[in-house]
Amino acid sequence: MKLYGFPGSPNTWKVLALAQHAGVPIELVLVDLTKGDQRQPAYLALNPTGRTPALVDGDFVLWESTAILQYVA
Repeated sequence: MKLYGFPGSPNTWKVLALAQHAGVPIELVLVDLTKGDQRQPAYLALNPTGRTPALVDGDFVLWESTAILQYVA
């Protein structure tokens, strides 16, 4: 699984914290909010809202942090 997010974001942080606690391996892919990465076409193709985080597991994509937490758990 890949988590597209910004480490300083509370929503990204809570997903990473849960994954670590549960022993679920997640690769963090940096979406640098300070550089506007969340508005790039490649990211918007994953998450049309342009917000972080977004989780990609194969062909499955989630972009709401609460839904991601439930999926990881």
